[in-house]
Order: sequence, then C-alpha cells, then structure tokens
Amino acid sequence: MRLAGLLLLAVCRVLTQEVRVERVQECTPCCTQELQCREKPHISFAPCKRRPKILNHAVFHSVRIVLLMKCEREQKCTLYLKVTSSVQISEHLRGMTFCVMTAGMLERCRAVTFHKTSIEPFIGQEVGVQSGCFEVGPGQDVFVTLKTIPHYCNMTWSQRYHVQGCHNEDLRNTIAECITGKIAYTVDMKRQELAVTVSDMLMDRDYHLRLYQEGDTLKTTTFSYSRALPCLCIEGWSAMVDARRIQVCPFRNRTEELWTGVNFDPEMEVLSWEPACPVEVVTTLCQKEGEKTCLDLVNSTQATLTSEVRYYKVDPNPRLCLKFTTDAGSWIKCPFEKRNFPGNGQWEEGRGDGWDVDRMKAVAVACLVAGITSVLVVNLVLTVFKRRHMCSTVTTGQSCGCSPSKLSQ
Repeated sequence: MRLAGLLLLAVCRVLTQEVRVERVQECTPCCTQELQCREKPHISFAPCKRRPKILNHAVFHSVRIVLLMKCEREQKCTLYLKVTSSVQISEHLRGMTFCVMTAGMLERCRAVTFHKTSIEPFIGQEVGVQSGCFEVGPGQDVFVTLKTIPHYCNMTWSQRYHVQGCHNEDLRNTIAECITGKIAYTVDMKRQELAVTVSDMLMDRDYHLRLYQEGDTLKTTTFSYSRALPCLCIEGWSAMVDARRIQVCPFRNRTEELWTGVNFDPEMEVLSWEPACPVEVVTTLCQKEGEKTCLDLVNSTQATLTSEVRYYKVDPNPRLCLKFTTDAGSWIKCPFEKRNFPGNGQWEEGRGDGWDVDRMKAVAVACLVAGITSVLVVNLVLTVFKRRHMCSTVTTGQSCGCSPSKLSQ
C-alpha cells in the first residue's frame, strides 16, 4: 500500500512539476512520404465553402500538440507550440491551415500547401503534416484549429491546449518571466535585522527587494523591523514588466506575537485590541480561575479579521482576561494581571482581618442595585469596593462592576 502511494506521488510529480520541455534548434514545417509542401502566414476572411460529397467529414486524424523550447542562451528561452496531423489527401484539397488563438490576441494562422505535381500519387492516402512553430507564453490557454484549403464548411478540428505554467521547474530555470530568484535570510533578533541574499536571478536584470507586511502597503525598503509578525515578509522580483514575484515570511509561525498590543483607556474604561496582521480570530472576555482555567463571560464574544475589537465599561480586574481563538488553537492574555495599566493602581486586596463585613455587604448591595460593567465574581472577604460613579446594567446577583478602591475607614 505504501509503495503504491509513493508511486502515485512520483507520477503526480512528473505530470506537474518535473516535465522537461523538449529543446529544438529549428522548427520547420514538413510533410511525410516525400509529399512536397511549403508553409506561409495565412489570413483569410472568406466564408467557408460547401463540402464536396466525395470528401469525408473526418479529414484530420491523430492530431498532436507539442510544447517546445528554443534557447538563445542560458535563462533566455522561448516556448513554442508545434502541431502535427495526419490528413487524407484528395484532389479537392490543396493544403491545410494551422491556427492558434490566445486571450486578448488575434488569431495567428499558417497555411501548408501541397505541390500540385507531387499530390497525385498520394490521393486517397493519409500523409503526416507538421506546422511551423507558434510562440506562446507560460500558463496560457491556447485554442488550436485546423482547417482545409479551400476552407470547407464543417471540416475543421479544434482543441484547447493549456501551456505549462511557471510551477514547472524546467520553466523556472529557463523562461525569463518564470525566473524569480531564490531568497535566503538570516535573522538577528537582538538587532532586529534581516540579512537577505538572492541567488539564481536573471543575469542581465536588476533585482528588487522589499520588506512588507501582508495585507498592508509598503512599510520600508530597508531590512530592519520593529515586530516579528507572521505577516512580515520579504518580496523579490526582477526589474522587468509583469515580473513574477517570490515571497518568504521569516516569522510565519510566530503567532504569539499577534496577541500583544492590548490597550486600556482608564478614562473611557475601554479595553481594545487591533490585529497587526489579517487573521480570522474570535475574542472573548474570560475570568481566570487558577493557572490554566479561564471561564468565558456571557455576551462578550467578537469575531474579526482586520478590525479593532473594543470592550466598553471595563474594570481593570487582575483576573479579567482576553481569550483569542483561531483554527490553530486558543491563547489567553491577562492585561491587568501585572497591574501595569494606568488607573489600576487603586486596586487593592482587603486584609481580611477586622474589616466590617456589614459595610462590605452594604457596598455590594449598592453596586448590585446600580448594576455592573464586567461580570466578575466578588470575594467580599478579600476585596472591598467604593463607588466612584453609577454602575451599568445588572447581569447577576453575585457580580459587581463598581470601580474598586480602598474603602474609607
């Protein structure tokens, strides 16, 4: 079973990336069996003619489209299509046309005509005819059509052909528009610098490099950075029109960096976070219980990709945390845990010895009547509250959102 899987993988690799394109020096038209023929460019707008009854509809057989490559030198190669077909010779046929058409381009045709003096011995026989070469580009969809000369109605052959794209390794090393260069880098985390080297680039072209942030505009053309973000990438391309670009992102796996940058405005009582990179994330307020448990607070879930997340009327409680959830997992950040936000300095834990429990209950009742702002369970033994202003809507009889401070004696 394992061997079969490996064989299938090898076949797929050959069919997709490892197909080597045939090289040619010349691409000349010809006819087999000593039938003399010649080729020239062909343009005709004349309508088709009625087919003679003696002619068979299927005049073209064994049509084959082949991708070829002609190279002037290293890294300067061009792709071409060659078409071959067997055609049944008749006194009513003087030749055939090969036509190709790509999106946004006019149809290009070549006519292969048979010499009158050499056609008679081959009447009724099938003869191989090969066109000259048509230049094509990587990844193009080409519509190939064969017609008779004269052009008889309902006696054409057509097929769509997809040219190998720049994913093909052979083309990535030989076709200018597929050559992206190879980017290597080393990271100096202490100096916050990226040292970048480029190899296998186009020899006769300049090469551009930039450091950019995915989902954002160009930040700088230098290679220093302020944050090791997953979407901070290096991009490189050759100095040519429609050059193919290559990107590498040195910090793609550093998702932990995304969950920093939580801000708190003590005056407006707003807790906010804005993603530094585009990321599908769900944020939820939670209450920390122990080292590994954080209980989600009801009606606090928000989803975002690039927009800022805001929570209003938030009390800076050390156990109030923000949970970030993506397809890869969950991360919890507790911005008030170290009490490093302005306005958090007034939060003090009660001493639990000699405090007036009745006064604490009265404060708690006053808070419950007025309402709460964040749903946090109050420990009346350890923490005492003093009302600075009115609270908001009540959500539970065991919670209080009043701003905490030391209770006056």
